[in-house]
Amino acid sequence: MDYKIRNLKNSDVFKMSKILKAMNLKLDAKQFMEKFSEKDIAEKQMQFGLEMIKTALENLHLAENEVNEFLGGLIGITGEEFAELDIEVGMQVTAQFKELKGIKAFFQLVSKSMK
Repeated sequence: MDYKIRNLKNSDVFKMSKILKAMNLKLDAKQFMEKFSEKDIAEKQMQFGLEMIKTALENLHLAENEVNEFLGGLIGITGEEFAELDIEVGMQVTAQFKELKGIKAFFQLVSKSMK
């Protein structure tokens, strides 16, 4: 079964902030980037992104229920239902989430809400 992801809402900012706090993630790329020269920025952005992914994967278990609720809510099902979906469906929903219009602005708002 294919699921269509809904648009993001204001309340999603707070849900994501809660998830990231539970996982001990901080989205302060600006502070991270200030340490580097202009020529190093692209490489350091990639490094920052990879470090964020690594930390998220290491700490995913700390916010399992919240992540399932968040992703389930994006497709109109409960977190418990999302947890029981085939892994391919979960990956499809995650891929759709990353491609949502306004995703960059969404994470900028999340970052500001965590300060």
